[in-house]
Amino acid sequence: MIEYVKNLTFENIIGKLILGVVTYQNKAGEVLGYKRFHGRVISANSEKGITIKNEDNETFNLPPDLNHFESANPGEYRLNDSGKIVVDPDYITMWISTKSDS
Repeated sequence: MIEYVKNLTFENIIGKLILGVVTYQNKAGEVLGYKRFHGRVISANSEKGITIKNEDNETFNLPPDLNHFESANPGEYRLNDSGKIVVDPDYITMWISTKSDS
């Protein structure tokens, strides 16, 4: 069962372990691909958004919207594209990005 996060703020999300996916689609809604990511939140604010850094020091930026975060169940999560295993993330987040036709 999905547990939506209450009282999540830009201050208390810093340091949390995130597991996420962005689905890329065209304007017709056809899926073009996925970007899976994980890491710890290193910065978050309402202007610049949320920055996540993984163990390879790669960063991934998300929009400043805390409503996309759900509490994760404890356990191991395998990333299908890389085979990496993420253990006990704090939150899961999912996004859709619609590409323009150009």
